[in-house]
Amino acid sequence: MKIVYLFTHDIVKHAGVTKKVLSQTQAWKNLGNKVKICNISLKKKQIPLSSFSKKDVYFRESIFYGAKFLFKDISEFKPDIIYFRFEPYKPYVGKILKKYKTIAELNTDDYSEMRLNAKKSLIRKIRFLYYLITRNKIYKNIDGFVTVTDEIANLPHILKWEKPSISIPNSINIIKYPILKKKSKSKIPHVLFIGTPNHPWHGIDKILDLAIRTENKLFFHIVGMDKRNYLTLSNVKFYGHLTKDKYQEIVTLCQIGIGSLAFHRLGINEACPLKIREYLTYGLPIIIGYSDTAFVTSKLPEWVLELPNESNNISNNVDLILKFCKKMKNRIIHHDEIKNYIDSNILERKKLVFFKKIIDG
Repeated sequence: MKIVYLFTHDIVKHAGVTKKVLSQTQAWKNLGNKVKICNISLKKKQIPLSSFSKKDVYFRESIFYGAKFLFKDISEFKPDIIYFRFEPYKPYVGKILKKYKTIAELNTDDYSEMRLNAKKSLIRKIRFLYYLITRNKIYKNIDGFVTVTDEIANLPHILKWEKPSISIPNSINIIKYPILKKKSKSKIPHVLFIGTPNHPWHGIDKILDLAIRTENKLFFHIVGMDKRNYLTLSNVKFYGHLTKDKYQEIVTLCQIGIGSLAFHRLGINEACPLKIREYLTYGLPIIIGYSDTAFVTSKLPEWVLELPNESNNISNNVDLILKFCKKMKNRIIHHDEIKNYIDSNILERKKLVFFKKIIDG
């Protein structure tokens, strides 16, 4: 198959998306397919820092005309299918979706997420209104959906289109991630959180509450957040935004990884964040506050602590969290234990079978 991966993306800030795209496309190539990445970027100064090659990155000139050479390059590639990472409608995207068979990747309940963000500012409210007016222009030209959770696939505004769909959780190419965890002589477990500012579903406020309740019992390393915006606590260290090589240095200091704790704020119960998968490849046991798609059909491994997806999931479970951290402090997760859950070379094969069905009609 010939596949175009189409998406708009800040090629510096959102490293997780970059890693996911590279992992997916490499798996498709490994399985004998031809792939063209079309990353629509807004800031030319970012290109020296990109993990994509120059031929993969198109700088958007307008929401109407897209980017120079974008349509020409896609036409010359002659794709069998467009794999589109879903985003709000733009005229140039609509033009592409009308011309080619397209599968949309849905990573979240876009409606709930944008509605929540609309409460933060006037400009976000305007964006939400634009999204509501134009969203059907995207959905009507989609031939199938790949959702990262069953929960997303069963949302009423997805089901109403009666399009073919498949649920495949986010995956990661585990061989590209070294096991970084080492047995520690520290008296207390060190916990790692890597996140993005202004994402209330991360539950950073809950992590700080846990830190207050576990002073002298746990130490927290928080990457991606600026300490100026939060309480100063003796057992919390903020690092701000770090590149991969820099935050891998922080990983070596930690024994446990903690994921999002407040998906209930979005009305979401099931998720599969990439960051959690990265923690696992580094050898870290994990604490999560939701049901991860990778584990919903099997018994939870001992190295996963799943807290209830509710507002008081930290305050009600401090002792349970402490017990887990102490038990897992020197437990190193090996790649053989996680590959069937999160390895892209295994999970992406299922996705390609779905692509073929859509192409064949």
